[in-house]
Amino acid sequence: MNEYDEIDVLRASVVLGNECNAFFNTDPGRYVKARANETVMKAIEDLKKVQSDDKDRISKIQIEIKSADNALTWLQEAINDGEMSMQQLKIMSDEEEN
Repeated sequence: MNEYDEIDVLRASVVLGNECNAFFNTDPGRYVKARANETVMKAIEDLKKVQSDDKDRISKIQIEIKSADNALTWLQEAINDGEMSMQQLKIMSDEEEN
C-alpha cells in the first residue's frame, strides 16, 4: 500500500469513527444501547434461574449476551480506530512539516 492509499484508509477510519460516535448520541443510537443493555440484563436474570445442567438453554442465553455485546463492541471499536487513525494522520502531518 502506498502512502496515499494509507492516508485514504486512515481518513475513512476517522469518518467512520466520527459517524459511529455521532450515532451513539442520536435517539436511534441511544435506543440500540438501551436495548443491548436490556438484553444483557434479562439474559443475566435468565442465567440465574436456569438449571445448571441445562446446557442448551445456558448456551442460548450466552449467545444472546454475546450478540448484544457485539453490536456495541463493533461500534466502539470503530470509534476507537477512528481516534487512533486521527492521531496517526496528525503524526504523519507533523513529520511532513519537519
